[in-house]
Amino acid sequence: DNSMLTTPLVAYAIKEQVTSKLDWHSIIRDFAAKDPPALFITNWERTRIMNRKLSFYNTMKTSFGEESYLNLERGLVKRTAQLRTSAHQYHIETGRHQSIRLGSVTTRRERACPL
Repeated sequence: DNSMLTTPLVAYAIKEQVTSKLDWHSIIRDFAAKDPPALFITNWERTRIMNRKLSFYNTMKTSFGEESYLNLERGLVKRTAQLRTSAHQYHIETGRHQSIRLGSVTTRRERACPL
């Protein structure tokens, strides 16, 4: 609904911002001139790679896009997503939280899941 943009007060405010070349207007203009999806993907990749907790996730997810496992049965989708994002109860994850609570440090190798 663009009706708000045509009200005299809003139209005047927008014109004033453009004329004054205030920061918010130039930031929005510059952002609109770029490719927002590409900026999002670039930021997603940078954040994903820099996050140590996502090291396992990064071995499975190397590019932006929909994953084929999302078409599986709902229960399998949930468990796969939990595994990929470390939102599970396996010792590799729970041991990390336990060592933080106890003030000790355990390596990933020491937190292997018992058989």
